[in-house]
Amino acid sequence: GQTASALEKAGLGVFFLVFFAILREGFETAIFLMGSFSILGSFSYWGFFSGMILAIFLGYLVVIQGRKVDLTYFFRVTTLLLVLFASGMVAYGTHEAEEFMVKGKHLHWVGLEDKQLENGITLKAEDQIVRVWNVHKPKKILTENDNELFHVLHDKGRVGIFLKGFLGYNSNPNWVEFLAWFISLIFGLSLWRKFYFTES
Repeated sequence: GQTASALEKAGLGVFFLVFFAILREGFETAIFLMGSFSILGSFSYWGFFSGMILAIFLGYLVVIQGRKVDLTYFFRVTTLLLVLFASGMVAYGTHEAEEFMVKGKHLHWVGLEDKQLENGITLKAEDQIVRVWNVHKPKKILTENDNELFHVLHDKGRVGIFLKGFLGYNSNPNWVEFLAWFISLIFGLSLWRKFYFTES
Protein backbone atom coordinates (compact mmCIF):
# COMPACT_ATOMS: atom_id res chain seq x y z
CA GLY A 1 0.00 0.00 0.00
CA GLN A 2 2.69 2.49 0.98
CA THR A 3 4.86 1.52 -2.00
CA ALA A 4 1.98 2.01 -4.46
CA SER A 5 1.13 5.34 -2.85
CA ALA A 6 4.74 6.47 -3.05
CA LEU A 7 4.95 5.46 -6.72
CA GLU A 8 1.72 7.30 -7.48
CA LYS A 9 3.00 10.47 -5.80
CA ALA A 10 6.32 10.16 -7.64
CA GLY A 11 4.46 9.79 -10.94
CA LEU A 12 2.40 12.90 -10.23
CA GLY A 13 5.56 14.76 -9.30
CA VAL A 14 7.24 13.84 -12.59
CA PHE A 15 4.07 14.77 -14.50
CA PHE A 16 3.87 18.24 -12.94
CA LEU A 17 7.62 18.76 -13.38
CA VAL A 18 7.37 18.05 -17.12
CA PHE A 19 4.11 20.01 -17.41
CA PHE A 20 5.51 23.19 -15.87
CA ALA A 21 8.80 22.85 -17.78
CA ILE A 22 6.88 22.72 -21.08
CA LEU A 23 4.59 25.55 -19.93
CA ARG A 24 7.60 27.69 -19.09
CA GLU A 25 9.24 27.08 -22.46
CA GLY A 26 6.00 27.88 -24.25
CA PHE A 27 5.67 31.08 -22.26
CA GLU A 28 9.27 32.04 -23.08
CA THR A 29 8.66 31.35 -26.77
CA ALA A 30 5.56 33.55 -26.75
CA ILE A 31 7.49 36.38 -25.06
CA PHE A 32 10.35 36.11 -27.57
CA LEU A 33 8.05 36.12 -30.59
CA MET A 34 5.71 38.86 -29.34
CA GLY A 35 8.59 41.07 -28.23
CA SER A 36 10.48 40.58 -31.47
CA PHE A 37 7.37 41.39 -33.50
CA SER A 38 6.60 44.54 -31.49
CA ILE A 39 10.17 45.85 -31.74
CA LEU A 40 11.03 44.88 -35.31
CA GLY A 41 7.53 45.22 -36.73
CA SER A 42 7.86 41.92 -38.59
CA PHE A 43 7.72 38.22 -37.80
CA SER A 44 10.99 36.27 -38.00
CA TYR A 45 10.11 33.04 -39.79
CA TRP A 46 13.77 32.06 -39.86
CA GLY A 47 14.06 32.34 -36.07
CA PHE A 48 10.75 30.57 -35.52
CA PHE A 49 11.53 27.56 -37.72
CA SER A 50 15.16 27.25 -36.57
CA GLY A 51 13.95 27.18 -32.95
CA MET A 52 11.32 24.59 -33.80
CA ILE A 53 13.90 22.40 -35.55
CA LEU A 54 16.22 22.68 -32.54
CA ALA A 55 13.39 21.65 -30.20
CA ILE A 56 12.55 18.63 -32.39
CA PHE A 57 16.23 17.66 -32.47
CA LEU A 58 16.52 17.84 -28.67
CA GLY A 59 13.35 15.77 -28.33
CA TYR A 60 14.79 13.19 -30.73
CA LEU A 61 18.01 12.94 -28.72
CA VAL A 62 16.18 12.48 -25.42
CA VAL A 63 13.25 10.25 -26.44
CA ILE A 64 14.56 8.22 -29.39
CA GLN A 65 18.28 8.05 -28.66
CA GLY A 66 17.86 8.06 -24.89
CA ARG A 67 20.73 10.46 -24.41
CA LYS A 68 21.12 12.67 -21.40
CA VAL A 69 20.78 16.35 -22.22
CA ASP A 70 22.00 18.90 -19.69
CA LEU A 71 18.73 20.80 -19.24
CA THR A 72 20.26 22.90 -16.46
CA TYR A 73 22.67 24.43 -18.94
CA PHE A 74 19.87 24.80 -21.50
CA PHE A 75 17.61 26.66 -19.04
CA ARG A 76 20.55 28.77 -17.88
CA VAL A 77 21.21 29.99 -21.41
CA THR A 78 17.55 30.59 -22.32
CA THR A 79 16.98 32.47 -19.06
CA LEU A 80 20.00 34.67 -19.81
CA LEU A 81 18.54 35.43 -23.23
CA LEU A 82 15.24 36.34 -21.57
CA VAL A 83 17.05 38.73 -19.21
CA LEU A 84 18.73 40.46 -22.17
CA PHE A 85 15.46 40.54 -24.06
CA ALA A 86 13.51 41.91 -21.07
CA SER A 87 15.95 44.79 -20.55
CA GLY A 88 15.64 45.52 -24.27
CA MET A 89 11.87 45.66 -23.90
CA VAL A 90 12.27 48.17 -21.06
CA ALA A 91 14.44 50.35 -23.31
CA TYR A 92 11.99 49.97 -26.18
CA GLY A 93 9.08 51.01 -23.95
CA THR A 94 10.98 54.07 -22.77
CA HIS A 95 11.79 54.99 -26.37
CA GLU A 96 8.12 54.66 -27.31
CA ALA A 97 7.22 57.01 -24.44
CA GLU A 98 9.62 59.57 -25.93
CA GLU A 99 8.05 59.09 -29.37
CA PHE A 100 4.62 59.70 -27.87
CA MET A 101 5.72 62.93 -26.20
CA VAL A 102 7.51 64.19 -29.33
CA LYS A 103 4.74 63.41 -31.82
CA GLY A 104 2.00 64.46 -29.42
CA LYS A 105 3.76 67.73 -28.57
CA HIS A 106 3.88 66.79 -24.88
CA LEU A 107 7.56 67.48 -24.15
CA HIS A 108 6.50 70.38 -21.93
CA TRP A 109 5.58 67.66 -19.41
CA VAL A 110 9.32 67.19 -18.81
CA GLY A 111 10.17 70.89 -19.05
CA LEU A 112 11.23 71.03 -22.71
CA GLU A 113 9.75 73.75 -24.90
CA ASP A 114 10.72 75.49 -28.14
CA LYS A 115 13.30 78.25 -27.56
CA GLN A 116 13.95 81.35 -29.63
CA LEU A 117 17.72 81.85 -30.00
CA GLU A 118 19.47 85.21 -30.35
CA ASN A 119 20.12 84.67 -34.07
CA GLY A 120 16.39 84.23 -34.67
CA ILE A 121 16.53 80.45 -35.09
CA THR A 122 13.98 78.39 -33.16
CA LEU A 123 15.44 75.48 -31.21
CA LYS A 124 12.74 72.83 -31.15
CA ALA A 125 11.95 70.97 -27.94
CA GLU A 126 12.83 67.55 -29.42
CA ASP A 127 16.28 68.85 -30.41
CA GLN A 128 16.99 69.62 -26.74
CA ILE A 129 16.75 65.96 -25.69
CA VAL A 130 20.22 64.90 -24.50
CA ARG A 131 21.44 61.72 -26.24
CA VAL A 132 23.97 59.19 -24.95
CA TRP A 133 25.06 58.68 -28.56
CA ASN A 134 23.56 59.52 -31.93
CA VAL A 135 24.64 57.75 -35.11
CA HIS A 136 22.09 59.77 -37.08
CA LYS A 137 24.39 62.79 -37.08
CA PRO A 138 26.13 63.17 -40.46
CA LYS A 139 29.92 62.97 -40.59
CA LYS A 140 31.89 66.08 -41.49
CA ILE A 141 34.47 64.10 -43.46
CA LEU A 142 33.51 61.04 -45.53
CA THR A 143 35.77 58.36 -46.96
CA GLU A 144 34.87 56.64 -50.21
CA ASN A 145 33.42 53.69 -48.25
CA ASP A 146 31.21 55.84 -46.01
CA ASN A 147 27.55 56.48 -46.60
CA GLU A 148 26.47 59.94 -45.50
CA LEU A 149 22.89 58.82 -44.94
CA PHE A 150 23.35 55.38 -43.36
CA HIS A 151 25.59 54.37 -40.43
CA VAL A 152 26.66 50.74 -39.99
CA LEU A 153 25.08 50.75 -36.50
CA HIS A 154 21.83 52.39 -37.58
CA ASP A 155 18.96 50.48 -35.98
CA LYS A 156 17.44 49.91 -39.43
CA GLY A 157 20.61 48.24 -40.77
CA ARG A 158 21.52 44.55 -40.61
CA VAL A 159 23.70 44.84 -37.51
CA GLY A 160 21.49 47.39 -35.81
CA ILE A 161 18.26 45.49 -36.37
CA PHE A 162 19.79 42.37 -34.80
CA LEU A 163 20.94 44.35 -31.75
CA LYS A 164 17.56 46.06 -31.59
CA GLY A 165 15.69 42.76 -31.65
CA PHE A 166 17.70 41.13 -28.87
CA LEU A 167 19.01 44.01 -26.76
CA GLY A 168 16.65 46.89 -27.47
CA TYR A 169 19.45 48.84 -29.16
CA ASN A 170 18.62 52.31 -30.43
CA SER A 171 20.60 54.57 -32.77
CA ASN A 172 20.05 57.63 -30.58
CA PRO A 173 18.93 56.75 -27.03
CA ASN A 174 18.22 59.44 -24.47
CA TRP A 175 19.69 59.16 -20.98
CA VAL A 176 16.44 57.97 -19.36
CA GLU A 177 16.17 55.17 -21.92
CA PHE A 178 19.82 54.16 -21.47
CA LEU A 179 19.67 54.18 -17.66
CA ALA A 180 16.40 52.22 -17.64
CA TRP A 181 18.02 49.61 -19.90
CA PHE A 182 21.23 49.48 -17.85
CA ILE A 183 19.54 49.25 -14.43
CA SER A 184 17.06 46.59 -15.57
CA LEU A 185 19.91 44.62 -17.16
CA ILE A 186 22.06 44.71 -14.01
CA PHE A 187 19.06 43.76 -11.87
CA GLY A 188 18.12 40.87 -14.18
CA LEU A 189 21.70 39.58 -14.40
CA SER A 190 22.07 39.67 -10.62
CA LEU A 191 18.90 37.60 -10.19
CA TRP A 192 20.04 35.21 -12.93
CA ARG A 193 23.47 34.77 -11.32
CA LYS A 194 21.96 34.33 -7.86
CA PHE A 195 19.53 31.67 -9.10
CA TYR A 196 21.95 29.61 -11.19
CA PHE A 197 25.34 30.10 -9.56
CA THR A 198 24.73 30.65 -5.83
CA GLU A 199 25.28 27.48 -3.86
CA SER A 200 22.43 26.61 -1.55
